[in-house]
Amino acid sequence: MSANASMSKNLTAAAPTLTFDVRGFKKVALQLDGTFTGTVSFEASVNGRTFVAFNMTPSNSGTDASSATAVGAFSKDCGGYLLVQARFSTATSGTVITDFHGVN
Repeated sequence: MSANASMSKNLTAAAPTLTFDVRGFKKVALQLDGTFTGTVSFEASVNGRTFVAFNMTPSNSGTDASSATAVGAFSKDCGGYLLVQARFSTATSGTVITDFHGVN
C-alpha cells in the first residue's frame, strides 16, 4: 500500500455515503465542502460490516465531533480500523463535496 491515498465523492440524498479503506494508515483526514443543508456523520468499522460513530477533530477546534453541519476539515488517528466513512445522514438539500486522505 502506498504511503498516502485519497478518495473523493459528491454526497447527495440519493448517494449519501463515501467509505474509505484505512487499513495500513495511521491518520485519516476529511474535507467537507460545497453548499448543503443537513448533517454529515463520521463513522468507522473494525469488521467492515458494522459502523459506529467516529469522533474526528475539526481543524478549528480541539473538541472532537462525530458529525458536521457545515464545511470544514477534520482529522483523527485511525490505527486498528478497517473502514471510515462520511454519511450525509440527514440530507435536506445540496451536495457535500467530500475528500478523504490517509497518511502513514
